[in-house]
Amino acid sequence: MQYCAGRNLADYLAVPSRPMELSRMLKIFVQIASALMHVHSCGLIHRDLKPANIFVADVERDEIKLGDFGLSRYAANASSLNASTSLDDPQQGCLSNGVGDTPLSMSVWSNMSESTEVTAGVGTYLYASPEQVAGKKYNAKTDIYSLGMILFELCHDRFGTTMERYITLRDARDSKFLACNGAP
Repeated sequence: MQYCAGRNLADYLAVPSRPMELSRMLKIFVQIASALMHVHSCGLIHRDLKPANIFVADVERDEIKLGDFGLSRYAANASSLNASTSLDDPQQGCLSNGVGDTPLSMSVWSNMSESTEVTAGVGTYLYASPEQVAGKKYNAKTDIYSLGMILFELCHDRFGTTMERYITLRDARDSKFLACNGAP
C-alpha cells in the first residue's frame, strides 16, 4: 500500500481560488477512470468512489491515487459477489500480491452479474448509485455512476460554500436541473 502525504480531491476542489481549467480536470478524470478500470479488471467493486477517496499524490502534476477500499467487494466470477465477500480473504489474490485467481477481463461490465446479496446504504449518498442506495442488486456499473458524479463536480464551477456544493450535487443526483434559456 502506498502512502499519499498530499490532500484528497475533495480538499483540492474545495479551494475556490484554485484555477481549474477543463483540460486539467479532464486529466484528473482520465486518471480516476483508469484507476477504476484497473480495480474492475481485478474483479472488485469499489462501492465508495468519491473525491475524499481520491488522493492527490502530486499537486504540481495533478497526479492522483485511488484509495479507501474498506467497502470494496470482490467478485471472482459472475455469481460470487455478495455483501459478505471482502478483501480480507487471502484466497482472493488480485490485491494481495498481484497473482492468484485470474482477474476478470475487460468485459467486466457484462460478465460481472448483479449482486444477489447487497448491503443497503453503503457508500456516500451523493455519489452512490440509486440501486446501491435502495439496497437493490448492483454490479460494477454502480462505480460508473459515482464516476459520473465526480465528472460533474470536476466540470462544475467552484462552489462558494459547502451547502451550495451539497445542494448542487443532490439536485444533479436527483436529476433536478433548471431549464436553460426558458426551455421546459
